[in-house]
Amino acid sequence: MPGFFGEPCALHNTKAWGSKQYILNVWDRLPRQDPRAQRSRRGSLRALVQAQDPLLLRVARGEDAERVPVWLMRQAGRYMPEFRRYSDQYGFRHRSETADIAIELSLQPWRAFQPDGVIMFSDILTPLPALGIEFDVVPKKGPIIQQPLRSMEQIQELRPLEDPGQSLPFIHTILQALRQEVGSASTVLGFVGSPWTLAAYAVEGKSDKHCMKTKTMMFHNPRMLHALLKHLTEALVRYVCHQIDSGAQVVQIFDSWAHHLSPAQFQEFSLPYAEEIIQRVHAERPSTPLIFHANGGTGKLGQIGAHCSADVLGPSSASSVHGQYVASDTTHRKESLGFSDGAASTAQYDYQAPSSITAATELSALSALSSVVPDTYLSRSLHVLASPKAATVSSSVLYGILQSPGSQREAETAIQRAIYYDQCESLAGPQKLACQVDKAVVNVGALFVRRVEGRVSTEVDPRFAFNTDQIVARALNLTAQYKDMGVPQERTLMRIPGSWEGIQAAKILESKGISTHIILVYSFAQAAAAAQAGASVIQPNLGQLGDWFRRNPGAIRDPTGPRQDSGSLGLGDNPGLKLVERIYNYCHKHHPRTKVMVSGIRRKQDALALAGMDYLVVGDKVLSELGGTDTLQGYNDGFSASGPEQPGSTVEARLTPAKAAATQFASEDTEPLGEADFRDRLGQTGQELLDHGVRGLVADLGRFEDAFTKYVGSAE
Repeated sequence: MPGFFGEPCALHNTKAWGSKQYILNVWDRLPRQDPRAQRSRRGSLRALVQAQDPLLLRVARGEDAERVPVWLMRQAGRYMPEFRRYSDQYGFRHRSETADIAIELSLQPWRAFQPDGVIMFSDILTPLPALGIEFDVVPKKGPIIQQPLRSMEQIQELRPLEDPGQSLPFIHTILQALRQEVGSASTVLGFVGSPWTLAAYAVEGKSDKHCMKTKTMMFHNPRMLHALLKHLTEALVRYVCHQIDSGAQVVQIFDSWAHHLSPAQFQEFSLPYAEEIIQRVHAERPSTPLIFHANGGTGKLGQIGAHCSADVLGPSSASSVHGQYVASDTTHRKESLGFSDGAASTAQYDYQAPSSITAATELSALSALSSVVPDTYLSRSLHVLASPKAATVSSSVLYGILQSPGSQREAETAIQRAIYYDQCESLAGPQKLACQVDKAVVNVGALFVRRVEGRVSTEVDPRFAFNTDQIVARALNLTAQYKDMGVPQERTLMRIPGSWEGIQAAKILESKGISTHIILVYSFAQAAAAAQAGASVIQPNLGQLGDWFRRNPGAIRDPTGPRQDSGSLGLGDNPGLKLVERIYNYCHKHHPRTKVMVSGIRRKQDALALAGMDYLVVGDKVLSELGGTDTLQGYNDGFSASGPEQPGSTVEARLTPAKAAATQFASEDTEPLGEADFRDRLGQTGQELLDHGVRGLVADLGRFEDAFTKYVGSAE
């Protein structure tokens, strides 16, 4: 667990200072609407308080104590000759899963230093083999997962952790022996990894600096990642309870890979699952304090303090608060686990979660808040990405490939293979051409799937943009062809225009497990209907909205808003920006599964104004203006909370789930949209741009078909 092992830590039990109180007791973190549960837990804890209880345990419960308890996060380590004698002879898993050895290694530092905590010698990955995820710890490389989890089928095949005592029998033996050995002289600590951290290891297959494969799953197939997180959460609840039943007096939850997440990502993919473990363990084992530590959590302490009910919070040594989170609720207290570089700090600081990110370039900072992708897979700026996050395969992309012979040889070959697709041989005329074009789209899409980390959005024939049945049939055919080529269904999206018929097709396809990508979104009505239909991604085009409003300066800014003059608009009054912000807030508040992708970003200031958007599709010119080619190596690698002395470029988070949650919407906006209301609310902007967009897609398809026909003729 990089970043904090080996650091001394202390548990501060600080009383009220001035108008604030620190160190919230756990019974005050229970739901406010259930005071009986609070009184019950308080009584449960107090009934167990005895003079002989060890210091760390008493302080973790919230009691005043004679001094600050101290222990080391990696007490058993190679700094001790006794430890090295075992590590030189046995591998890590043998040491941690052989009870006699693990007991000895756990006790070595206690005998030498008498710390206030004795930590079970184990690993956060220890429960994974019981679920069917095998791993080994390779010297100088760390943990290696033999078969990383990359598909929904793998996740669905994972075993539940039904009986930890049977699948992990050494845990009980180790903890029971440690309790007997140290008695009341020290507190026995168990620990687990958070669901996010274990999921990241399982998906990456190893420790990874950028966590790209897991982030790709996060952005492009969040349902798969959430399914894995839910499975791990269930297992970890049982595992924590088993540790407690075996003798652990305090259990620590380590979110070792939290530093890979932006605050918004942390709020969705990490904290809720850790909090579920904490609440369920509190309910089942109410007398055992729990510690939660988010590694590198400088920018997340506000979220943790507000939403985490752990008895003890653990900021890292890199945190500017040095071990003290100051709660905004001045009537409660919570213990704070302070990691320090050599000595535990007792300083108190007011703290608020940062609303901006500072990095070497604006693009680096922006990419910590949003997923930034080039506007085409064939972009000349593609090299700025450690691995492209997404790609689109459409008739315009295929046309570009044919118009630049030799520049994309593999893609050109993929198109050529469609000429000889056997299922098209029995057809003739337009039917044969349509069959070959679909096959060319799938061939190139399958190629892109191998090249990118995320999902490939695949164009469904736009000539059927207003025919629900045909859209569904075409999408099912494309999905079947992808399956025949070995492309997992979760790696693709079906790209469908945002007509009423297209949105109804998306609803049908999503019910079949086929993810959809609604494009040509120019009104709030389209976005709301698509989100209500369960579309995975919706895509407004900021540039085309801006063009329309410039051509119609007296037009309304939003089809559901008041008529206003748009002749002299500042950045904050830009009607296109206001519309996509409203769409983001609506989706994140009422339909969080639906992600928003904004394309047509032609100015740097527009990209910065949308910092925090799920996806930003940015062209080469704006990518260059934002900061060059050293960026996008990791979403949150090397970024820091902004401060008065931070170097580099600072980007403010303009869009956040918290702001979305606070946004008020009229009841008519949240009610299911019928066809009549949809068409009525589509408005002049939406109708004109949708029609224009569909005509453009059909024209692009026609150009490719002409070029493909000539290509077929030359090939024959």
